[in-house]
Amino acid sequence: MKTLLTFRVKKLVRNLNSPTEIYEIEENKNNLNINKKYLNKKGRPFSVSLPKEIKLFSEVAGLIVGEGFIGDRTFIFANSNEKAIDEVLDFLKQFNFPIKMYLEISVKNKPKIFKDQSKNFWENYLKIKIKRVRLRKEFNSITKYGTIHLIVNNALLSKLLKQIIELSKLKIEKNKQLSIDYLKGILAAEGNINVKKTTTNCLYMVRISASKKEEREHYKRCLEKAGLHIYCEDMPSVSKEEGKQRGWKTTKGRAGAVIISKWDNFLNILLLDLLELH
Repeated sequence: MKTLLTFRVKKLVRNLNSPTEIYEIEENKNNLNINKKYLNKKGRPFSVSLPKEIKLFSEVAGLIVGEGFIGDRTFIFANSNEKAIDEVLDFLKQFNFPIKMYLEISVKNKPKIFKDQSKNFWENYLKIKIKRVRLRKEFNSITKYGTIHLIVNNALLSKLLKQIIELSKLKIEKNKQLSIDYLKGILAAEGNINVKKTTTNCLYMVRISASKKEEREHYKRCLEKAGLHIYCEDMPSVSKEEGKQRGWKTTKGRAGAVIISKWDNFLNILLLDLLELH
C-alpha cells in the first residue's frame, strides 16, 4: 500500500502571512475560503476556495522533486511516463486551479507521422484535446510518444507547494517506508541504469542525477534509511565551460549524481521494487 502524507491547508496558508500581505481564512464544512489582502502596497486582492487537507503520496513527492519546477508563480511537471502524469495530475486536481498541458516531441530522424501518432496517443490516454505541440528538431527522440508538460500558473499554489515539498523531505528522511516509496518517484524521474555494453553487458551502476550537493546529500539520507549503502563518492557536476575545456560534444555540461554500486544494493533495489511506479 502506498504511503501518504497529509497537510493541513489552514496551517500552510497562515505561514504565508507577512508584514505586506495577509491571508484571511473562512472555514466551511468541506473547504476553506482564502482571501488575500495587501497591507502597505497596492495589489489586487483575490479569493480562492481550497480543501482543508492536501494529500500527497510519497512516490508523487519523489516525482515532483525529481522532475518538477516550482517557481514564484508557476509550477511545471514534465514526463513521458503515463503513470507519472496520472499521479501528478491527481495530486494537482486537489487544488482546483486550472491545469494547462502541452506536448513536446523530438522529431529528428522521425517520420512525419510521428507527430500525429504521439498527439493521438496522449489525447486518447488523457481524454483531452491537446492544443499545443512543441516540436524539437535538434534531438533524437528517447521517448515513445513525446513528453507531456503540466503547468499551473498560480503564485499561491507555488507558495503552498514549496512548503509541502520541504516538509515532506524532512518527514521522508526519518521514515523507512516513506523513503522507499519516495525513491520510486526519484528514480523514475532522475534515475539512470548503467550497463557495461562493450564488455560484460552487466549492470555496474545506478545513479540519481542532482546538480546541487545538498540535493545529493538528501537522496543519500533517504537511500540509507531505505536500507541501501553508499560506497562511492558523488559524481560531481560539470559546468558548460568545464565541458568545453574537456572537449565534450555537449554544450550543456553534466549534472552531478549519487552513485549506487555493488550487488547488495542492486538486489535491494529489486527486492524493494524501487524501479516501478505503483
